[in-house]
Amino acid sequence: KQKLVSRLRNQEALLSEIEFEWLRQWFVQGHKHAKLHPYWHDPIKVLIKSFCALEETTVQIIKLLKEASKRGETETEDLCETLFDVLIESFTERN
Repeated sequence: KQKLVSRLRNQEALLSEIEFEWLRQWFVQGHKHAKLHPYWHDPIKVLIKSFCALEETTVQIIKLLKEASKRGETETEDLCETLFDVLIESFTERN
């Protein structure tokens, strides 16, 4: 359980890092900055793809958690609640 919670927390932290420290900064600096630094275009494209893949993983985790919580199994109830808490915390920090 702890390993899964830790992994999800790390994934969400990575999403925040990529979004706030790289992607937003790149786009905030604008077109002129991008023209001055063409060597960053390909790495930024790779970063965007990676970011989207991580977000899709988060969406799949949410779907699985919803399905598991609907089943009402007591064994997974605590884990689902903990993982939802991690996601809520991450979404709150990112907004």
